[in-house]
Amino acid sequence: MKRSTILYIAIIAALAAGLLIAGCLRVPHWHWGELLLWTAACGLAEFLWLQTISGQGTVSMASTFNLAVVFLFGWESSLWITAISTLVANVAVQRKEWYKAAFNVSQSIVTMAAAGLIFAACGGHPLLPPGGMTSVTRVAEFATRFNDIRLFLPFLACGFVYQLVNTFLVSGVIGLASERPVLLVWRQNYGYVTEIVSSLALLALSPLVVLAYGVSNLAGLVLFFVPLFLIKEASQRYIDLQKAQDSLIQSERMAAQGVMAAEIGHELNNYLTAISGRAQLIMMKAPLDGDSRLRAAAEIIFENTANMAVLTKGLMDAARRETQPRPAQLNDVVRKTVEFVRPQNKFDDITFETQLDDAIPVAQLDPPQIQQVLLNLFMNAADAMNDAGVADKTITVISHLDATRQQVILTITDNGPGMTGEISGRIFEPTFTTKKYGHGFGLSTSFRIIENHSGRIAVTSKPGEGATFTVNLPLKKAA
Repeated sequence: MKRSTILYIAIIAALAAGLLIAGCLRVPHWHWGELLLWTAACGLAEFLWLQTISGQGTVSMASTFNLAVVFLFGWESSLWITAISTLVANVAVQRKEWYKAAFNVSQSIVTMAAAGLIFAACGGHPLLPPGGMTSVTRVAEFATRFNDIRLFLPFLACGFVYQLVNTFLVSGVIGLASERPVLLVWRQNYGYVTEIVSSLALLALSPLVVLAYGVSNLAGLVLFFVPLFLIKEASQRYIDLQKAQDSLIQSERMAAQGVMAAEIGHELNNYLTAISGRAQLIMMKAPLDGDSRLRAAAEIIFENTANMAVLTKGLMDAARRETQPRPAQLNDVVRKTVEFVRPQNKFDDITFETQLDDAIPVAQLDPPQIQQVLLNLFMNAADAMNDAGVADKTITVISHLDATRQQVILTITDNGPGMTGEISGRIFEPTFTTKKYGHGFGLSTSFRIIENHSGRIAVTSKPGEGATFTVNLPLKKAA
C-alpha cells in the first residue's frame, strides 16, 4: 500500500476517533434497547451492498438505516451505532483486511457526523421521545415531532451531505491507490444516472423507515428490508448488464482486429518463409563464390525476416480466442512458470519473490493460457528492468483469495522504470508497444485471455516506481 493511501486512512481514522469521543460526551441519554436494535438493523443492512461498475468501489444499502438513526437519536448516539455495526460486518462476517475495515468504519463515522451536524444546524432534532416508545403517549409524541413541516429542509440537507461525503471519501482512497483524480473516480463509480437515482431512492426511504418504526416498532423495521432488497436486485442487474455491454464491445473490437491480424499474419508468413529460405541458400553458397559482401547482405535479409516472423506470430496469437477451462490450482501455474523462466539468460540477474496464499482453492482455469499471460508479464518486466539498468532487479508475485467475492487476486510487480499514465492507458491495445522490436500483441492477448476467464487485468504505474499488474480471476468461470 502506498504511503499516501496509508496517510489518508490514518487521517480519516484519527478524525473518526475524535468524533466518537466528542459524541459520547454529548449524549444526554442512552436508549439502550433501541440502540441495540438499530445496531443490529444497520449491521444487517451492511450486507446489502453492491460493487460499482468499475469494480473498484462498493455501494452499501445501509445508508437508509444510517440516516434513520440520525433522525431518531441525533448524531451523537448514531456514531456508535454505525461504528459497531460496520465493524462487526467488516471484520466478523465479511472478513476484510484490517486496513479496509478500519477505513470503512472510520469513513462511516465521519460521514454520519457530517450528516448529523448538518441535520442539527438546519433545525433538525431527534425524533425519538425520551424513554423510548412504550406507550400510546410516546407514539403520539413521536407523530407530533415527525409531522413538523420544518424538518423537510433538515431531512434534505442531511441526505445530500451524507451521500456527498460518503462517496467522496471512498473515491479519495480509490484515487490514491490507483493514482487517478478523485473527481474522475467519483464520476466513474458514483456519478452515473442509475447510481444517483438509486441513492436518492435509498435516502428518500430513510424518513419512511423512521415513520414505520415509530408507528409499528420492530414490525415496521423488518418490513423495510423488503424494498431495500428489491432495489439491490435491480441495481445489480443494471451493473451486470453494463459490464456485459462494455465487455462485449471490447471483445468484438478485439475479435475484429484479431481476425484481420490473423489473415495478415498468415499471408506474411508465407512470403517470409520463401524469403528466409532464399536468404539461407545465398548464405550457404556465398563463401564458394568468394563474395563476402553477398553473404553479409544475405545475413541482413535473414535476420530481418526472423524479426518479421516474430510479428506474424504475434498477429496470429492475437486471433486465438478459445479458452478451455478445467479444475486447476493457480499457485501451481505460477510456480511452474517461474521455474520455467529462471534458467533463461534474460532472468539471470532477476530475483523472484513469491507470496502465494495457501487458502486459494482449485479454480476453473486454462493453465496453458494463464501461463502465457504470466510469461508475457515476466518477459515485459525483465525487458523493462534490463533496458533501464536497474541494479537490484526484482519481480514480486503475490496471490490472495478474496472469499467475499469468490475470486483470486494475483499481482505481478517489478521495480523497473515504470511508465507514464498515457502509456499505461494504452498498454492493452493491439499493436501498441514501447519496445524497439516488439509486436504489441503480448498484453492485448493477455487481456483477451483474462477476459475469456471472466476476469479482469489492470496496471498501475508511475515513472521511476515500477509497475504492478493486477489480475482478478473468479473461482468459477461465469457462463
